[in-house]
Amino acid sequence: MDGPPSSTAPATADASPASTRSTLASVRLVSICTLLSRVLGLGREMAMAWLFGAGTVSDAFTLAFRIPNVFRQLLGEGALTTAFLPRFVQELEQRGPAEARRLSSGVLFTLAALLVVFVLMAEGAIGLAFLLGTWSERTTLLLQLIAILLPYLLVICLSAQLCAVLQSLRSFFWPAMIPVLLNIAWIASTFVAPWASADSAHRIQLVAGGVVVGGVVQLLIPYVVLAGRGYGLTSDWRGVWPQVRAVFAAMTPVLAGVLLSQASTLMDTSLAWWLADGERTAIGSTSTVTTGTAAALYYAYRLLQFPMGVFGVALGTVLFPVLTRSAKREDWTLFRRDYGHGLEMALAIGIPASVALVQLAAPLTQVLFERGNFDRHDSALTARMVVGYGVSVWASIAVLIVNRGFYAVEDRLTPVRMASIAVALNLVLSLSLVFLVGGDGLAWASSISAIVQLGLCVWAATTRFGAFDAASIGRTVGKTLAASAGMVVVCYLLSGAFTGPSRMSAAGLATVCVAGGGTYLAIAHLIGLTHPAELLYPRRRRGNQDTDDEDVPVEMV
Repeated sequence: MDGPPSSTAPATADASPASTRSTLASVRLVSICTLLSRVLGLGREMAMAWLFGAGTVSDAFTLAFRIPNVFRQLLGEGALTTAFLPRFVQELEQRGPAEARRLSSGVLFTLAALLVVFVLMAEGAIGLAFLLGTWSERTTLLLQLIAILLPYLLVICLSAQLCAVLQSLRSFFWPAMIPVLLNIAWIASTFVAPWASADSAHRIQLVAGGVVVGGVVQLLIPYVVLAGRGYGLTSDWRGVWPQVRAVFAAMTPVLAGVLLSQASTLMDTSLAWWLADGERTAIGSTSTVTTGTAAALYYAYRLLQFPMGVFGVALGTVLFPVLTRSAKREDWTLFRRDYGHGLEMALAIGIPASVALVQLAAPLTQVLFERGNFDRHDSALTARMVVGYGVSVWASIAVLIVNRGFYAVEDRLTPVRMASIAVALNLVLSLSLVFLVGGDGLAWASSISAIVQLGLCVWAATTRFGAFDAASIGRTVGKTLAASAGMVVVCYLLSGAFTGPSRMSAAGLATVCVAGGGTYLAIAHLIGLTHPAELLYPRRRRGNQDTDDEDVPVEMV
């Protein structure tokens, strides 16, 4: 589908209709559910840090868990979803629910068949490796954990596809709540493991098994919800095989793009694993990569998931079907307005999130993780990773939003090209910085690449859809920086007051965070930065204003 002429002036967000209010209500719903998931996810990471620290065992689990996560992004929430959702919406609106159900069934059956073949082949390869070779203790543990977690790859990808159908039906609650189920199973397994075994390797294997159990539950719940709405699986889908084949063909360029976007994180973890050979491996003459660096990168990345998941992914999840519908109807005025407003929302939330993570990196890691087997050295290492990753949170959130515009018009090649450049840059920077500053360089390389990628994506978007409202974005950024500066001052003053002889207390950190966040919101309100309030406070409709179908209330279940 062709986008609008680039010469068309972009619409501003000043006169947002009811559809924008409905979109923001959806973002709030997803954000609240995602916040619950992230809180539980933080609890599980605290339990993992207490139980395993940042060492060989946690490094092995981190790398093994990256594999199903990458596949979830590729074949679940990423490439397949962006190729499937526009066609599902088209089938639903033009041919009715029955044809849409047949299409979703065909895609799901095909995906399941492909994944089963892959998992069986991978399990066979691991078994063959054990039969034909002798491996070190750390490599043996890594292979064992990969073998345990491979079934999770299957169920989580299918679960993500079911959730995509729910989102297409404007039902956002259960897709946002699904990760909560995994976190509950994961946390439960960390409590059971110490009672079941005293050996760290056995404990981490039990935790991996708990992850698989949680994945099965994640698959069953959305299917039950869809079946209750009349969108359960049907075997009568072979008549839509051409459409199914078109979905998988359309996902190929997106598959490359998502793979490239995930390559940076997987590359960071892999480099940290292989360079940390033994307790400490010298890198160059001035720095080192230590055992535990892979786990530190993982824990730091998990902290970044708070702002990215609660706001960035939530905003992108809700904005994508909205932009898709506007593009299908060729309503480019509405498309540009929602697109530009989404970018402003990303900056207004992402910039203070970056500032807060960088400023509070040390007390965050100390309070959240420093206990049990997670010692002061592990805490300091993780804090440095938080700073390196944290400087680009705003860019990572904004990239999620900008790419949704391309996917909405079925332009899947542009994000691939931009991601290719960013990954190539990240590889060069990682291999350079790791020799200069050690493991910290891996996080900084990712951040620099993310910022460059955002610049490239914005340039491509303005070329394709027309320029964003630069004046509006400039005002948003200026006000955001002013409010963030006030937040920094308050956090700095309170941090000094609440820091004890060794570290800040949990109550002190909570006070600093609440005061800092409150300061940002207060200053934003005073200087007219409305974007944070739009997420926090629903706008009431006035009178009996006529609306299009975008104003239909989002279903809670």
